[in-house]
Amino acid sequence: RMSIFPQQTVMEPSTQDSRAARSFNLRRMRPSDIIQLKAAHEALFPIQYEHDFFHKAVHGQDRIFSWIAVRSDVGEEMGTSLAGFVTVKLQDADECEDTDGAV
Repeated sequence: RMSIFPQQTVMEPSTQDSRAARSFNLRRMRPSDIIQLKAAHEALFPIQYEHDFFHKAVHGQDRIFSWIAVRSDVGEEMGTSLAGFVTVKLQDADECEDTDGAV
């Protein structure tokens, strides 16, 4: 299946220290991202989401989708870390709660 949102890479401006060079990638969420995404949701939102929600977001089930931005640090095996995310559930207007109508 072809995506309308291809993976994108954005490089930060260079700094004097080459070890600080980073790139940001925007991509679909993967199963290996669930731990970081769940921790971000818990830190940012007053609602506790069940593990099933994140499983559905990874696999695009129940019209729940998640895209993440990850930072790849270059040098000294720094790895990758979650830099941002968007998680959505597509719903018809008649499926929304009354309080969602004002949004």
